[in-house]
Amino acid sequence: MIDPTSLPSSVLWWLPEYPPDPGGIGTFAGHVAPVLAERGHTLTLLVVRGSTEYESIADRLEIVREPFREALESGNPTTTIRLIPRTKAIKQRARPDAYHLHICEPSPFLHLATLDTAPAPTVLTMHNEHLEGFDPENPDTLMGRLFRTSQVITCVSATATKWFADQARMFNHRIVTVPNGIPEPGPAAPYPVKLRIVAIGRLADQKGFDRLLRSMPAVIAAIPDVHLDILGEGPDRSALERMIADLGLDDAVTLRGHVAREEVATYIGRSRLVVAPSRFEGLPYAALEAASNGRPIVATNVAGTEDVVDDDTTGILLDNHEIDANPGLLASAIRTLLNDPAAAEAMGMAGRTRTLELFSLDRCVGAYEQIYRAVSERVHDVAVVIPVHNGELHIAATLDSILADVETSDVDIQILVIDDGSTDGTAKIVASYSSRGVDLFTQPHIGGGLARNAGIALTRSTWIANFDADDIWPAGRLDALLAATDTTVEAVFGQAVEFRDSDAPAGAVVNTSPEPVRIATTGIVRRSTYDRVGGHMPSRSNDTVEWSSRAIAAGLDYGMIDEIVLERRIHSRNNSLQHPFRSDISLISIMKRHLDQRRATNTADGESSA
Repeated sequence: MIDPTSLPSSVLWWLPEYPPDPGGIGTFAGHVAPVLAERGHTLTLLVVRGSTEYESIADRLEIVREPFREALESGNPTTTIRLIPRTKAIKQRARPDAYHLHICEPSPFLHLATLDTAPAPTVLTMHNEHLEGFDPENPDTLMGRLFRTSQVITCVSATATKWFADQARMFNHRIVTVPNGIPEPGPAAPYPVKLRIVAIGRLADQKGFDRLLRSMPAVIAAIPDVHLDILGEGPDRSALERMIADLGLDDAVTLRGHVAREEVATYIGRSRLVVAPSRFEGLPYAALEAASNGRPIVATNVAGTEDVVDDDTTGILLDNHEIDANPGLLASAIRTLLNDPAAAEAMGMAGRTRTLELFSLDRCVGAYEQIYRAVSERVHDVAVVIPVHNGELHIAATLDSILADVETSDVDIQILVIDDGSTDGTAKIVASYSSRGVDLFTQPHIGGGLARNAGIALTRSTWIANFDADDIWPAGRLDALLAATDTTVEAVFGQAVEFRDSDAPAGAVVNTSPEPVRIATTGIVRRSTYDRVGGHMPSRSNDTVEWSSRAIAAGLDYGMIDEIVLERRIHSRNNSLQHPFRSDISLISIMKRHLDQRRATNTADGESSA
């Protein structure tokens, strides 16, 4: 169980912006930081833009503004060098128990250059899926060094987590999904009679407002009274003004400029829908605000936005690449919702319900509190990591079997269940075990492999014991596995047997004879092995098979024991039964990837020997 005394008393946030600065990261910080301070955390917010300024804005919450961004953009090496002692002074003054970096520009290299000053664990949050030159596995790049330095890396959407897990395979066991949270709004404004639509965001290429303007003539031709408000400022304002004039949209489109955060809801409330034609995103607050205020959204299917918008239920998602070639797609979607106000209103209210449930500020803040505790936790002997999705039928039996074994052992152990977006009573059942040392972390549904990675990231231990939420942990498993370890072995595996559950299909094959199995759930793996091999990959099944194949190919030093360490339940919802070999290509993909890696290794060896 996570020790509550390990809660950091102070955290230094590294931010590119903070209100009244515009931008999604600033909005995020403006929502989350004050609540963390109210809950007893002391936060120093280092904002790397604007003139030098120190401001205490609440108990336990201080803003330090430094013009780091402007200095770096000047390109003057002397100015850049002078930033290092200023960074050291800020760190020495704050003396934080953890650093939390929110990256979207290069200034965090100053954190890397001053790691020896007031050292503390680092948490890194990726706010965008799209990053130019992203190469986290190259130790000579900024991203490579940041990924190596950070104990936990958070992504703000499930889509981004999958992308980063694939792009940063050596570090995906440090990735945790924490969607942005939004305060609970007041009652939704009545659905308006006037034909107004709104778009919100920085006037920059990322937001795709040029796409929206190109679609407007087709919208106006069918619905002449429609009016579009665009809220925001940015470098593309002049270009958008010219486009409005060239397309003859002066009477139909208004660029409102920067609008105070408290006024955004007013514009949303008087509009029938919100349009978000972005080229890439993290998890946009404009979409969250639109949905929470009961308005449907027409948007592109980019990372983050597709997490917020449930296509044809809370809005309409369009292919991000097709709308450039065919602006009529965007126009058609806008006309569809404007012409059917009853359907649009129903979509908006469905979006409000969904957003308040999945993207609450309380859930977001609670997740970061767990992360801060995790990076400050003492190192335990073993961490048991259990991903679960809709496992209410079996999770209690699984936990009972684990606790019956570990509660009689002298081993210092953590047990963490990762609730992978369950919609049944799983979370409530797991929470009832908190007094017995079982911790719970909830995340969006992204699959067992990435949930396993989150569990590894959120625990601190020498050994990782992965386990599935529908299996039984035999008595004596833990001591038997640990007895076979030494100072060099990276993993120990044991024997597995299967047993038939009451709802097992009649034709299911059940192997009741012990069989040696070398996968993550039949043993324990040294944590440092994940740093060498990487974590689990996104797949709907067989992530442990893929990991073991990759680890063994990488020279995993492992041992085998004769004891039974896993009793596998055969029931109607087993992944192997739900996704049989004939229809599930994940095993084929694993085999192909393994063979490709072996061919590449053999080719490289042949070339080097030649």
